[in-house]
Amino acid sequence: MTNALTNREIAALIWLAIFFGASMLRPSVRSSFRGVLRAAGHPAIIVSLVGLLFWVGLIVFFGFEAGLWSPDMTKHTLIWLLGPALVMVGNMANAWEEERFFRSTVKGTVAASAVLAVVVNFCILSLPAELVLQPVLALLVMAEIVAASRDEFRQSKRLIDVLLGLAGFALLACGVTRLIRGSMAEGISTAAGELLLPAALTVAVLPFVFALALYAAYESTFARVRIMTRNDTTTWQAVRGRLAIIAALHFRVRDVGRLSIAVARDAANADNFAEAWRAVRTARTS
Repeated sequence: MTNALTNREIAALIWLAIFFGASMLRPSVRSSFRGVLRAAGHPAIIVSLVGLLFWVGLIVFFGFEAGLWSPDMTKHTLIWLLGPALVMVGNMANAWEEERFFRSTVKGTVAASAVLAVVVNFCILSLPAELVLQPVLALLVMAEIVAASRDEFRQSKRLIDVLLGLAGFALLACGVTRLIRGSMAEGISTAAGELLLPAALTVAVLPFVFALALYAAYESTFARVRIMTRNDTTTWQAVRGRLAIIAALHFRVRDVGRLSIAVARDAANADNFAEAWRAVRTARTS
């Protein structure tokens, strides 16, 4: 691994800067961007991001002490942190909306598509070629998405799929060729490192995402209960209802996130802890 930027990464940064600069010329986009910045300043988001940075810092520290992480992995660690890690935290609501979210996340990090992406990264073209290739592929992908949503574009979608398939095959063939022509042992070692590092980081950060998703699910449920039972329950009843919900559902993120507000309200209005616990437990098993 190396911390030097490749031509592909430089080209991506150039196009990102161009797109961002052009977007900022439009007043409506600037206004929306200010709204995004204000939303990003919400305490819950800041705490989540700080927690993520702290957790990743612990992973890197202990990985370094154990000889599993080295400074030449910094670039790939930052790319993972600013990409997949932020996406996982941003999509933590999926933990209670999708079945086996955490298991599928782990499988996705070592899927065939991830292996192919690493091999394709061996085919790095010149900077001018990358500057041309990236927007062309981006336009084809966007056109494929649009064509898939409209029946009248069905023929066009087939052509776009063929072009994308050819481009992917060409990059894959180029990557395999360069892997074979170079030092095979060094190439395989590099490919394994680039695949295993994000996979290991993803697995290591999952406990943090799980804890954050569990807290968010409980807090969302409790907030709705507070609103609906503000004038109907005493403080002790509300606390007892929350404890009953925690006792009945404990670490089941999906069950907490899917708990109906009616059941949560019944738990908060119950006469005793056992009744509140049964209300939640019965709803979960029904």
